[in-house]
Amino acid sequence: IMGTRLVFDACLKHDRPVLFTSSSEVYGTNTSVLHEDSDRIYGRYTSPRWSYAISKAVGEQYAHALAREGLQHVTTRYFNVYGPGLDRPGAGRVVSKFLGCIQEGRPLTLVDGGVAIRSFCYVDEAIDATAQLALSLGVNDRTVGRAFNIGRAEAVSMRTLAELMIELSGHTAGTVDVSGESHFGAGFQDIPKRVPSTQALREAIGFEATIGLREGLSMMLQRLGMLREQ
Repeated sequence: IMGTRLVFDACLKHDRPVLFTSSSEVYGTNTSVLHEDSDRIYGRYTSPRWSYAISKAVGEQYAHALAREGLQHVTTRYFNVYGPGLDRPGAGRVVSKFLGCIQEGRPLTLVDGGVAIRSFCYVDEAIDATAQLALSLGVNDRTVGRAFNIGRAEAVSMRTLAELMIELSGHTAGTVDVSGESHFGAGFQDIPKRVPSTQALREAIGFEATIGLREGLSMMLQRLGMLREQ
């Protein structure tokens, strides 16, 4: 948080615009279709997962406060960006964790039956949207001072994701179901559904992610040498 504050203060002092990278985590446990002004609902204060969400939310609020003094900024909230090279296989995001299972010949781990629903955005499109928003500062009044969801409104369960990655890679070990607490530890709190509205981004800069999950996973697996031969 202190680092973010120093960057914002410097940008304001030297009259430079800034793009703040936030996260879909700021919405917390809100399970509605998420618009940029949707309510933020956080879980138990004892759960460590909310420290990240709250730190991002504080950064967003500080940017808004400095906007009243002249800071030009735009905020990006990412929804499950995936692609080759984002994480080491087996670590980080769920796609990378599944990749690790595939590489090691282990069953893909489905937490609490894999019923949780998310949306996924291929990295190339997330980069494109981010670049367009950054370049819009000082040019497009429809983006200054606003937050934008970057993702796809394609709802996908974790089980569907696992089954698709198994199909595309030719993985033979299948899946295994585990409880959230046994996998993540006591006090685990999942969000049943997190899917964005991308209407604001489309209306502001005319951008919409078009790479579907099957196409994106195929490109990723091919670049990693893990795509099953057809």
